[in-house]
Amino acid sequence: LVAMAPDDPELRMRRGTILNLLERYPEALADLDRAVEARPSHAETRLWRAGVYRNLERFEQELADLDVMFDTPAAVEPWHWLLRAQALRDLGKHDEAVAWLRRLTAEQPDYAAAFDLLGDALREVGRYDEAADAYTRSLSQWPDDEATLLKRALAHAHLGAVAAATTDVAAARALMGADGGPTAGALYDIDRKRTRLNSSHVSES
Repeated sequence: LVAMAPDDPELRMRRGTILNLLERYPEALADLDRAVEARPSHAETRLWRAGVYRNLERFEQELADLDVMFDTPAAVEPWHWLLRAQALRDLGKHDEAVAWLRRLTAEQPDYAAAFDLLGDALREVGRYDEAADAYTRSLSQWPDDEATLLKRALAHAHLGAVAAATTDVAAARALMGADGGPTAGALYDIDRKRTRLNSSHVSES
């Protein structure tokens, strides 16, 4: 179909999305570039191209496309806010990600995924008490989310709240089964190493 109508931006966008799902990212990007050239303000096309940029780890371009999409408020859904926050985090703009997610959670106070990502962003900048609070808000909606329980355990561990961290790990392991999950101490060590690696990556970029 694209061969029959090579200048049709809708067909270019649709083929680009399929190529993206097939992990043929350069080809997907070529089609989506053509679609964006024809319809620069088309929110859906910008969203799909942002996804390709994410897969290629080209986070600056991803953020730029998302920002254009946000210029069309009617096209924006709450989960799009999460994509933009993640792009900011990947660029090392953690404070901006926190501020962005604070806006989202103020508007969507029952959005568990937003509080979970807010907890991640806060934990990355060492604001562990606020991170624990954010994870608690997420768990109020998703009480059986073992991943969030483990992340709250990490926040508690950094704060020296050993009993609270141990309780969260025990709850997560119970959800995962008798043999599931690491100890609170192992989680803390893993998180310290991950934080050091993230910090060095941002400082080098």
